[in-house]
Amino acid sequence: MDCKYCGELIQFHFYEARNDELRAEQACFSCDFWLRRLKEYQKGETFVSGGCAYTPAVKRIRTDKPSRWLGFAGTHWEVKHNGEEYITNDLWHRGSVPEHFREWMPDNAELRRLR
Repeated sequence: MDCKYCGELIQFHFYEARNDELRAEQACFSCDFWLRRLKEYQKGETFVSGGCAYTPAVKRIRTDKPSRWLGFAGTHWEVKHNGEEYITNDLWHRGSVPEHFREWMPDNAELRRLR
């Protein structure tokens, strides 16, 4: 079975329930990952800047964990998204949005590294 999003062959070598999810969605593992990010994007939980998707774990400076456990090792980022501005040090890079998902996930935020 080919993925209905990218056309690649879907590989069903996961556990049965996961294979059933991929089969039902008619999506390869990679496109299924991006469908999940798309749902987060639509809820405002994930944003896109410069063609890359990001998810903030928190919208503040986190001090309850060592920096080695934080996204980007605790680097501080200024985020402007959905009319909200905040600084976070726990931001997770989700990857470059594939070309075939960019019409559904265009840039919708500004991101600036502070330190």
